[in-house]
Amino acid sequence: MQRRFQSRRAGGDFEILALPATLQEESRLMPGMIRMGEGFHGQRLTSFAPAAKLPRLLRLAGMGSVPGLKAKDPGDMQALDPGARRAILAAVDELRAESVAMLTRLVRCPSTLGNEASALNEMARIYEGLGLAPQRIPTVPAALEGHPGFSPPLISYEGRDNVVAVFTPREKKGRSLTLQGHVDVVPEGAADMWETPPYEPAIRDGRMYGRGAGDMKAGIISYVTAFRALKRAGLQPAAEVQMHSVIEEECTGNGALAAMLALPRTDAVIIPEPGPGLPAMYSAEVGVIWAWVTVSGRPAHVRDMQAGVNAIEAASTIAAHFKEYEAQMNRAENIHASFHGVNHPVNVNLGTIEGGEWNSSVPIEVSNALGRPTLP
Repeated sequence: MQRRFQSRRAGGDFEILALPATLQEESRLMPGMIRMGEGFHGQRLTSFAPAAKLPRLLRLAGMGSVPGLKAKDPGDMQALDPGARRAILAAVDELRAESVAMLTRLVRCPSTLGNEASALNEMARIYEGLGLAPQRIPTVPAALEGHPGFSPPLISYEGRDNVVAVFTPREKKGRSLTLQGHVDVVPEGAADMWETPPYEPAIRDGRMYGRGAGDMKAGIISYVTAFRALKRAGLQPAAEVQMHSVIEEECTGNGALAAMLALPRTDAVIIPEPGPGLPAMYSAEVGVIWAWVTVSGRPAHVRDMQAGVNAIEAASTIAAHFKEYEAQMNRAENIHASFHGVNHPVNVNLGTIEGGEWNSSVPIEVSNALGRPTLP
């Protein structure tokens, strides 16, 4: 059946449609063939099974119907051809081992801030393997600083150009789509808390462990595998599909901004980022503000500490006020409509602290760095 279908439909087009801006509660679905959700640095691989996530991804891409969603045109949403569905699912199953190997290579890249080059080069090779020409898009602060999405750079962007690839069909019939993921990862943390080294990915009980496996290198491999599965089944999207691999999602967001502004705007964007343990597709997300707070005290010897002002204790008082703000923003009346039903969407994180000079001296100065989210 699969061979007959591929022979009949080789080179055929399937339209990929944009989703409406809002999703009804009963229609919340998570895109991606790999389950999003990391556990403790781990990424489940079980959802590569054909019957798991791909039908949902296809419906979200406009290849079938999603209950509760209304298309702009009643003719836009069409049932997925049963033969096409079987062929695509079979292709995903056949690609499982290759996709896991692809994810393993990407997780091996230690792509912390400023060290993303190896992961970007790997993505360029992956795009070439799809038959697409990778493009490098630099992040240039001078070109971005007038945009409201720009953030002050933390380090130089030299040698860290974003990598994108664009699929263009022979004849554009449908709506265009961007598939975006970030290659940067946060620092590894305490080495002795890892069972296996963070950049030597290991699979245990159907879950891959490694820094960035779930956030969000598995998401990138998800969209790559979806594209490969269509191609293997003899199909192709009927409109432009952009694939973005960007830097600095974990801090400024300037990589995504640079890629977005460098390419034509598409009708829809899917970012297969892991969510907070919910099988959902989100139409909005919180922003983030980083702040550095420096508190100055008054030095004194420990014998006469009442004459001094302890900067660390003062910083703790300030931190408590930020946590009060967090509680206030999570009150039901302050939650944005897109996050109704989501537990505790606003989180203030006290990420780093530096201060003090000597165990027996009242500390003169302490610096706190924190991140707090902003609602849409």
